[in-house]
Amino acid sequence: MIYLEKLKKVKPKTEIAVQQPILQKGASVFICVLFFLALSALMLQSAFDTDKTVSESENRTLAQMPKITWQTLKDGSFMQDFESYYTDTFPHRERFLTVNQKLSAFFSGIHSADDVVLVEKGDKEDFAGQDIDYAEQ
Repeated sequence: MIYLEKLKKVKPKTEIAVQQPILQKGASVFICVLFFLALSALMLQSAFDTDKTVSESENRTLAQMPKITWQTLKDGSFMQDFESYYTDTFPHRERFLTVNQKLSAFFSGIHSADDVVLVEKGDKEDFAGQDIDYAEQ
């Protein structure tokens, strides 16, 4: 009972604002500025570079800049076409694809040569329910 009386008399502690050291604030600002500069550089490069028309690594033609008309804006097809265009012409796209392939091969343990991957015949559940036709030999 005495303990409860003491608890009632104790005033709640006010939170003290924790101040970051100046060095940590400077590092945070530096990282933010560096990130902003990287995004700005990609934006400027994307705006002023020439677009490729063919991807040799994928062996296909890349999407071209769609024409802006009132009808394409109204039905939403312009944004879909622009998204596929920008995906195909993103700066340093080939480098990112190469890095992605290397990371995927490293983490999955599946190594391929010339974009050919050999997969052992398995159950349907092994391929997320996709129907895969096997040519029996």
